[in-house]
Amino acid sequence: MNTKNADFIWFDGEFKSWDSVTVPITTHALHYGTSVFEGIRGYSNDQNLFIFKLKEHMQRLLQSAEVYSINSNYTLSEMCTSTIELLRKNNIKSEIYHETAKFDKQFKYADRKNIPIIIIIGSKELENNTCVVKNIQTGKQETIKQNELVSFSF
Repeated sequence: MNTKNADFIWFDGEFKSWDSVTVPITTHALHYGTSVFEGIRGYSNDQNLFIFKLKEHMQRLLQSAEVYSINSNYTLSEMCTSTIELLRKNNIKSEIYHETAKFDKQFKYADRKNIPIIIIIGSKELENNTCVVKNIQTGKQETIKQNELVSFSF
């Protein structure tokens, strides 16, 4: 299964290519479900991605880890800086709107921000490993396999 989402990841305090990193089968999280996560939102304009309250999100991530007695080897500052560097290394300058708002609200948001193409991945698409790509300006949309997304164009 192809699950590559970026060229680089931050792993053990270093930027590494996606394909070079593996996690041992004996990893505690795989056996016991011990993990923490934090959702972070970013907003883009033509040239930049602005991360919303990154410091607060990372602080919450560290606090969640403490609940599990997971000690971080990295400071809050290192985690924030590494997140920004990782986004830059992967050339990520787009928005992801993952809230459960109605499609109409999301389409209007995209139109207001002059976002020409939207990608829809709902439960049906997840099950079929597909996504719907819609051109907001022309209204044309097409269902494609997720692994074809990088090379897709209207």
